[in-house]
Amino acid sequence: MVDGKVLISRSLCRKLFFGLLLICNPLLIADGHSAVATPTRIAKFALPDGIALVGSNGWVADNGSASDNGDVTEFSTTSGAIEQIIKAPSDQIDAPSAISASGSNIWIAVVADAGALAGNLIELKGSNGSLEHVINSPADEISSPLALAVSGSHLWVANGGGGYVTELNSSNGSLVRAIDIQRDQSGGFDGIAANGSSVWVVNINNDSVTQINALSGRIIRIIHLWSNSLEGSRGIVVNGSYVWVTGSQGGVTEINAVSGEVVRVIDSPEDEFDGPSSIAVSGSEVWVANNGNNTGSGTVTVLNVSNGSLVRIIDSQRDESPGAVAINGTHVWIANDGLDIGSDGNVTELNASNGSLVRVVH
Repeated sequence: MVDGKVLISRSLCRKLFFGLLLICNPLLIADGHSAVATPTRIAKFALPDGIALVGSNGWVADNGSASDNGDVTEFSTTSGAIEQIIKAPSDQIDAPSAISASGSNIWIAVVADAGALAGNLIELKGSNGSLEHVINSPADEISSPLALAVSGSHLWVANGGGGYVTELNSSNGSLVRAIDIQRDQSGGFDGIAANGSSVWVVNINNDSVTQINALSGRIIRIIHLWSNSLEGSRGIVVNGSYVWVTGSQGGVTEINAVSGEVVRVIDSPEDEFDGPSSIAVSGSEVWVANNGNNTGSGTVTVLNVSNGSLVRIIDSQRDESPGAVAINGTHVWIANDGLDIGSDGNVTELNASNGSLVRVVH
């Protein structure tokens, strides 16, 4: 709770929704003792909430359902085959909310439950999924971690509770500092991106972006996004001199990373933004995953990075409520939670050059 407000991430809300639908996820059950469960090659995604790419493999953070605490799935980006499903004890991997690659390893943010501002961070070895670190001590300054960003040797954590950002050493998880950015805000930091010199944090409660000096930890500026279409801003990515931010009500804002000025707001009906929740940039294109808050199905919008013009809309029956996007060269990977159409989730691979479907991982 922050200033009398209970902060519940969208993934946790979706988890509760699945409980009402009584949709269960018969994945591997951990024995409650081993740090990493025996791998399995049968995946059934419930609420895939994040995706990261390491080498020739992809990693998906699955938030789980009311009957399942969630897990992390590794799959081959070459063949789409499931490599393993990792489910640790409930006090470790329980409703993972974000995932990010750091060199050859993976960092996972875990929100323990909707009623407590707790949670932890987990580092897994990318080569075999073995447990490297669990960060959950009060001294580590982690409070309901909702988003992660890795920049060089730094791991930046946006905390849903407490009104601060945590900086850790990405190699061992040791605390560097906790930066209080509560000033004139109300918590709810639900998106984060870093580009070496600056860290950019999204505040979903007042639709703003805070820019932090990555060296000193001081606040450079707070940028308010006033457009109604950008309410509930969450997804954010830095691409060179520009920052791109999504708004869950339907829109994308481009910000000049040097001056902090808004370059443009993209919210034309032709762009078909519908609950944009994740964003990624690759080459000359910006990819936006639309979760389908209004239509119930979801699409992917591709924009021209130079001027924000529409390149294409990808609307496939396989893209069911896209919630996360990751790009690796000529391939785009979309994690679909399937919530808005009442189905199981999956991961789709698309051809980056034309948006055509390559395969579905489920």
